[in-house]
Amino acid sequence: MSRATLLERVLAGHDSGPVVRAMRDWDGTLTRDAVMRVHELELVDITGDRRSGEGRFRGSLLGNCLRMQMLSHVGYLGDEPDPEGLAMMNDGTQRHYWWQKVGLSAGFLTEVERKAWYEPYYFGGQLDGVGIDYQGRPYGFELKTTNPTKFAKNKRDNGVTPEEYTKVIKTGKVLTKHAIQVGGYFKACPDLEYFSVVYEQRSYKVEWFEVVVSREDVEDITEDMFGTLLDYKAAGQLPPQLETYPNDNQCKLWCAFSRICPSAQF
Repeated sequence: MSRATLLERVLAGHDSGPVVRAMRDWDGTLTRDAVMRVHELELVDITGDRRSGEGRFRGSLLGNCLRMQMLSHVGYLGDEPDPEGLAMMNDGTQRHYWWQKVGLSAGFLTEVERKAWYEPYYFGGQLDGVGIDYQGRPYGFELKTTNPTKFAKNKRDNGVTPEEYTKVIKTGKVLTKHAIQVGGYFKACPDLEYFSVVYEQRSYKVEWFEVVVSREDVEDITEDMFGTLLDYKAAGQLPPQLETYPNDNQCKLWCAFSRICPSAQF
């Protein structure tokens, strides 16, 4: 969206989230501090290995197949992505770095990659960012990138589909899997008053849409899912396979555990 379009939408009472407000006034210049901070983050990321989720329920998996989440939690390592899937994952990572540099430069982020942990849920992850709005309210920031249609069948690419992007715009609500992820972060970060979730679509042009999410929006659905996961954990059992395994899209398109799923034990 152009700066003029942003201003027009804000004045019309639409999209009044912190990202839209900040981008309306930003001059488009990246600051040296922002670039250096994200570069430090990149250097840490290239020396780390995040494949293991043992002992925690991972933010990136919340809202997806329960068995997938539990396999990660009990220590299974997923298969490596194929070259095309790895390329798409790397591209998504770079988009996150870009938005973090923009957020720090434009002022809608004050912190990037905040670690979060909520012991009762065994939930752990990292927020894309944290900011403080014009009213002094702290909030969380999450970016969700959209994969182009031609890449929709690439293994291990969990990007938002164009159809899902359209659904978000039409309803003004985040997707269920992202609502649960945000709900987990709300539990882990009691200081945050709301979340800004930005959906970015890249095809012939780059578009984005911001959704503001409150605690009340996601609390019930988050507690329901974690309650189910914790019941299986207490019983020492894996949740059942999806009824449509292995033909469910989660199994076919991006689950790293689809090969070992049938034989896995708690």
